[in-house]
Amino acid sequence: MSKIILFFIAILFSFASSSKSISQYEIHDKLKIGDSLLKQYSEKNINLQVKRNLDFYSIYGMDSTFVEVFFKSNIFLYDAFAFYIKPKDPAFIIYGIGGIKEYPDKFTKCLELLESENKRITKEFRVILWDSYYGEHPIDPSGKSFNKSYSFISVIQSDNLTIDIECSDFDKSVQTETDNRDFYGTYIYTDEVYDWFLVE
Repeated sequence: MSKIILFFIAILFSFASSSKSISQYEIHDKLKIGDSLLKQYSEKNINLQVKRNLDFYSIYGMDSTFVEVFFKSNIFLYDAFAFYIKPKDPAFIIYGIGGIKEYPDKFTKCLELLESENKRITKEFRVILWDSYYGEHPIDPSGKSFNKSYSFISVIQSDNLTIDIECSDFDKSVQTETDNRDFYGTYIYTDEVYDWFLVE
């Protein structure tokens, strides 16, 4: 059976078993893709985050078309929020949003949450599983860090959005007080950000 036929079968099954558009996948209760970060955070704090993470990108030789900035969460589900913005955009328009929950040395527990969310997304949203990964974390050349992830795309072509969920288990040799912590992450972002990931 060809991949095209399988794709259309997946679309038909998705419409039959779910009702929500991928655009309804909510992470932050007050911000969504297309909003300005300035609705919730000060320009000073945003710029501090942009500079900090651009410095991090330069260490790893990463492209800076987008930059991921982080802010502490005040809700129970997440310890922090992540936002993808263009570093030279004065309006700080959001192209992606993530929710992060730390799981220090609890990779098995993180994976349980990952699989639970995998089932929920597949059941509730008009998506198909586009990609999955389980193996060594690409940021750690030693091969001692691990990552498991799922990527979902909308069956509604005009959505131009992707949902990613992941668990990362970093070796202590690459951890600092603020970077490369063990975590669960859930994200929604535009195709533009997804293409940027592929280049990276």
